[in-house]
Amino acid sequence: MPRFTIILNYSFLITMLIFIGMASPQDDPNYDNTFYLSAPESVPVISPFGREVVTSEDGFDNFFMGTDFAEPHISANPNNPTEYFNAFNTNATHYTYNGVDWFFQAPSFGANMRGDPVTAYDSLGHLYYENMFGSGSIEGCKVIVSSDNGATWSSPSVTSVSGVDKNWIAADQTSGPFANYVYTTMTAGGGVGRFARSTDYGVTWQNTFSPTTQTLPGMMVAVGANVVGGDVPGGAVYVVTNGGSNAFAPVYYFYLSTDGGQTFTYKSAQNFANYVGTNVGGRHSVENMRTRPYPFITADNSYHQFRGRLYLVYASNTPAGNGNKPDIFWQIPGNLPF
Repeated sequence: MPRFTIILNYSFLITMLIFIGMASPQDDPNYDNTFYLSAPESVPVISPFGREVVTSEDGFDNFFMGTDFAEPHISANPNNPTEYFNAFNTNATHYTYNGVDWFFQAPSFGANMRGDPVTAYDSLGHLYYENMFGSGSIEGCKVIVSSDNGATWSSPSVTSVSGVDKNWIAADQTSGPFANYVYTTMTAGGGVGRFARSTDYGVTWQNTFSPTTQTLPGMMVAVGANVVGGDVPGGAVYVVTNGGSNAFAPVYYFYLSTDGGQTFTYKSAQNFANYVGTNVGGRHSVENMRTRPYPFITADNSYHQFRGRLYLVYASNTPAGNGNKPDIFWQIPGNLPF
């Protein structure tokens, strides 16, 4: 089994491996919302290979975007590779049209936003920005939509999914039968997860699936091609939940939809991860930084030999055991029964 030790994407790995927070009003280790610290300095943008080199000969060009909080997520417009949008906790966003000049914004959702921002573009370039909300406890997520890369937004926001912790979002960027469908997941509490979809560019959302295997933080959705018995672009919607009764021996449960998220089929349960660093008060911790073996999934939508393949990435100690050093692991389909 291959291992990754390189930084793949700053927003991806920071979200996955290091959830910075030494103390939290929410002390239940089975939840990740919501912690408060003084805001760390923003992580510099890493320019994609082949773009304009401004600073170094290696192409790693630093652009200061400001000082924000944590847990950033960034997406790229598939229709224009120079357009990016990112969001930091709780609601600090940046967008660019050329990869060099960045603009700050705190979009209005019309609600009390609670963080865990995630973003996605569909095939038409519509930008979806999702954030948790709640006046007291967290109630779910709100979504706003932009057609100009984050300069202006739809109003008012709409509720995409109900739940209490850690959401995710993905959009179908293909020209298949479910083109531009948008999907979201969230921990609902009580061992239940929520899956919802929008078939009208984020205007309305429907909860179609509530798996009962979501006991630990971390639930994700990904879109891939269905290459079983044919080739349907966007025909495979994957959901992975994070379950089990032991946070240091999580079970990843995999589900598959072939009808655009209307129904799901259970595929398998996998035990891959163990401790991530050290057990500190029932939480994974590396040098007093909160961590978590979230199951991250993505699928190959290219038209090359691995089209349709599902990938899983997670953090875990190697060798396994409390107090050892964590690494980042990648499971390929030979290790997954899909």
